[in-house]
Amino acid sequence: MLLASGILRPFSFLASCLANNTTISTMVKSHGSPFTIEGSIWINKGEDCFIGPGRVALLNVVIQEGSINAAAKKLNISYQQAWKTIDQMNRLSPIPILIPKRGGKDGGGVEPTAYGRKIIAEINRLEKEFSKFLLSINKEFDPCF
Repeated sequence: MLLASGILRPFSFLASCLANNTTISTMVKSHGSPFTIEGSIWINKGEDCFIGPGRVALLNVVIQEGSINAAAKKLNISYQQAWKTIDQMNRLSPIPILIPKRGGKDGGGVEPTAYGRKIIAEINRLEKEFSKFLLSINKEFDPCF
């Protein structure tokens, strides 16, 4: 009865591993049920999110496009949502990350401050290191169920 309800299923899976002299990781892989360790980098200031995965993507696209409107379209979010997100990051930051450019023949836009470029470069570096870390621990991960 308990086996049918799923409560003992992990233990029967373990028992079959042990009975067949097979490692658990081999059994997990052969049963098509891989487990992975995942995560994201979030930097908070108090209770507020300063930078997270969505904000990193927004900043990178804003810098690439030079425009909040173009970035919002590319990321499939509203201009208002993109603007509010950037405004909140600027308010949480000790120095603004992005500043508006005056309109003109080609319109306005935004550009990162020197501090903003430094923050964005550091976040991108941390994201790469974190990805390497996740790959490394997932290679070593041997679930016990």
